[in-house]
Amino acid sequence: IDSVSKSFTQDVYFTSRPFGPLSLIAGVTYYRRKVGDQPAFINIPAFGYVDNIYDRSVNKSLSGFFEVTWQVSDRLKVIGGGRYTRDKNNGFANGFNNSTPEAFLGETESKKFTPRGAIMFDVTDDLNVYYNYAEGFKAGLFNTIARQATAVRPELLKSHEVGAKFKSGATSLNVSGFHYDYKNLQATTTVGGVSTLQNAGSAEIYGIDADASLRASENLTLTLGAAWLHAKYKSFPNASLVELPTDADFDGTLDGRANISGQRMIRSPKFTLNGLVDYHQDFDAGRLSLSVNGYYSTRVRMALESRVSQKAYFTGNARIAFSPADTGLTVGIFARNFTNAKVISSTFVNPSADAVIFSPPRHVGISLNYSR
Repeated sequence: IDSVSKSFTQDVYFTSRPFGPLSLIAGVTYYRRKVGDQPAFINIPAFGYVDNIYDRSVNKSLSGFFEVTWQVSDRLKVIGGGRYTRDKNNGFANGFNNSTPEAFLGETESKKFTPRGAIMFDVTDDLNVYYNYAEGFKAGLFNTIARQATAVRPELLKSHEVGAKFKSGATSLNVSGFHYDYKNLQATTTVGGVSTLQNAGSAEIYGIDADASLRASENLTLTLGAAWLHAKYKSFPNASLVELPTDADFDGTLDGRANISGQRMIRSPKFTLNGLVDYHQDFDAGRLSLSVNGYYSTRVRMALESRVSQKAYFTGNARIAFSPADTGLTVGIFARNFTNAKVISSTFVNPSADAVIFSPPRHVGISLNYSR
């Protein structure tokens, strides 16, 4: 695949001085991107299919935003604002089996005003509670490598978040609850061995996220985080799936349609846990540093096809290093994924197989750094 990508972006911001209890931030953003394959060569021997795909898309986006902060009192702050965005997406591609030269697939335009509001209150000097509401959207676009002449519709999101932040001395704690409501969720699927885009009807995500940090001493810091997540497709009645003869509900068609409403969303573990231990000690000869972090995840559905999933896993990284005094050198020994967990990073489900790519296995090495 010979891919080409060029982009340009320009931001202009304005920040006011406080005028009474109010302050203002405003800005404009312009973005342009051209991306494509010249060509993408595909060879699928099992189907006798050889193809050269010439495709490109041109995306233009112009948006303006404002945000007003009202300092109601020493402890209460109210924020309100919004963003208006106008996106244009043009798609170009040649025909299958080089049947036509590169042609114009079409243009889609997306316009949306997305508001935001927040309330923040300092209960004490150490404790802040807040509520945040925001809307967002992802513009409609063409999947040019699949020669999709019909663009997917814009993805819309409404989010609510309520939480608390506590910090006192060496201890900090953050807890938040959130709810996301998606409309026209853009989902990647496979049709005829080609990755395509389609819109799900709607999806709902809600959960709780928490993290804590303790500086046990000047040399030792401990952190711990956890999250519980509910994430399901509320409505996805016409999902494109690759069915295999080994599926219990195989209907004789490799590429089929299925109603997966109510099923768990892909890449959305129900529970995750992470932790970090960071320690250092100074000696006359230099500094000794040690850090260990770990991450646990429950089972993750990796594709719309429910048979493709990542089992629950735990992975961790560790590093011990020594920095001789007044040298600028640091010598370290590290281990990445020291549990040697088999973790799927990406998938390509097609009629031939459920293909997966794994993250690197256990990796042990020595590092040498110099800086002044």
